[in-house]
Amino acid sequence: MSDKKQNVLLMVLGGITVLLLIFFIVLRVQSVKAQHELSKSDDKIEKAQAAYDKKKDDVSKKVYYYVSENGDAKTKPIGKQYVGTQTLNTRANTLFKIIYTYSNANDYINRKSKASNLVTTDVLNKQDIFGNKKNASVVKSLGIESSFDSAKAYLSEYTGNELKGIVVVDYSIVNMAGTKEGTKTFNVTYDMNQNKFTAIDIIN
Repeated sequence: MSDKKQNVLLMVLGGITVLLLIFFIVLRVQSVKAQHELSKSDDKIEKAQAAYDKKKDDVSKKVYYYVSENGDAKTKPIGKQYVGTQTLNTRANTLFKIIYTYSNANDYINRKSKASNLVTTDVLNKQDIFGNKKNASVVKSLGIESSFDSAKAYLSEYTGNELKGIVVVDYSIVNMAGTKEGTKTFNVTYDMNQNKFTAIDIIN
């Protein structure tokens, strides 16, 4: 084959190679763009679903709260049970997060002041709940840290403005020996007029 023909052939092959390369680049760009658009679409769907679920939940709550005050003999107890459970669960999570969150002795001692607007004085002075200086010294010497995981309230009685129930708390303790998960169960009484826990007793 003459040099001229070889040069022409090489030019043709080179041109085809360049065209194929351009084609694959364009194809790749389109593919990435399509994936990006699909991802954006999925995000929009997820956000829309989350917004719908929140709206649905908000409407349900409003219905229960309305029924708890204005329902008839059959529906009012159901509404009150829901409101009582939600109130007890929310307040229990707020309180026990304070009780079971500390990283040093000062944090341990300061839990009382942080919880003072959530419990009565009698509860605040319970050493089996909030400890004392001796307990704080142990926390300091052993390098104990505590982290709150969750609290679940179970309403057993709703009389007047008083809620009674059981709260199960999951937490984690870290010390020199490592991390240990724990669970504590409490009998609690909550006064909706005072917006405070009036009694807390450890079950186990």
